[in-house]
Amino acid sequence: MNCPNNVGGQILKTRFVLLLSIALCFAVSCSKPAAERRDRIPSMGLVFALGDSLDASINHSVYEGLLNMLRDYKGHIEGAPDRSYGPDFSIKIVEPGSQQGNRAELLRSLARQGHDIVVAIGYLFSDSIMAITREFPDVNFVLLDGSAPDLDKNSNLLCISFEEQEGSFIVGAYAAMYAQARSQEQEQRIAFIGAMDSPNTRRYYSGFAAGAAYVNRAFRAPGSILSAYVAKDSSGFYDKVKASTLASVLYKEGHASVIYGVAGTAGPAMAEVANRLGAKLIGSDIDLKAYLSSSSAEQKNASAIIASMLKRADRAIYAMAPVLFGREPFVGGYKVYNLADAGLG
Repeated sequence: MNCPNNVGGQILKTRFVLLLSIALCFAVSCSKPAAERRDRIPSMGLVFALGDSLDASINHSVYEGLLNMLRDYKGHIEGAPDRSYGPDFSIKIVEPGSQQGNRAELLRSLARQGHDIVVAIGYLFSDSIMAITREFPDVNFVLLDGSAPDLDKNSNLLCISFEEQEGSFIVGAYAAMYAQARSQEQEQRIAFIGAMDSPNTRRYYSGFAAGAAYVNRAFRAPGSILSAYVAKDSSGFYDKVKASTLASVLYKEGHASVIYGVAGTAGPAMAEVANRLGAKLIGSDIDLKAYLSSSSAEQKNASAIIASMLKRADRAIYAMAPVLFGREPFVGGYKVYNLADAGLG
């Protein structure tokens, strides 16, 4: 049956409007997410277990790695205008200071903010991070300087750790040679001070003792390598007074030629003791001599540092840049840095 011209025209007009509406809806639905993707920049959320970015230890190394990433990839730190090198990505840093706080809640808060990667610094997160990764399966997490069980490449958690005993072996050997060259006594002694009596800190001690004993048989004798720990809990990383007191005792009463200090923020305080007593100190995690030399208030103590065991957390954090920008896939599981790959030195 033929339709009247006005009826047929109305049908064609209705179809045209309908098709146009579908096309516009399709264009809007497709273009909006694309625009959102263009407007959204990659972001990283990072939280320290303790302290801040100027802790004279691993946090400082991490911060140096972040600054290198910001400069090279044109990014900025949220809330820090003086640390803005460009608009291409952002980093949010949470610094809890010496307060213990709720580490699980700190991780949860960063995950809820929608960061592409959430990074936790310090093995003190090891007890809480697994629960948070299960709570946020679509968020990628990195635990630096810690470990969690039962991970594989498909996990949304990457644990980055270091073979601290390897770098400590080197400085232990150096400490033994230094003591031997300068000791006027039959009995030679060197010493170790750790922040917290934990498996992580004992890796430093075991490598240090093994290196000393390897190059000098005198350090195989009981009592030739003295050791002390500032605390049994994480308060040892911030108890500068006790660390300084232990250093003084080991230098004066223990007759240690040199101390290897693995005591977090107490490195500069122990350097002050060493300088005052005319003794020597070996730093850990960062180049402590360079750190002290960069501070007008601490420069006078830099000469007490004869070496430092470097833990290259800066390189480890910088290596996350290609993942953050989507140039490389996120791979869960475990990554271990050692002497062979210049992760220590």
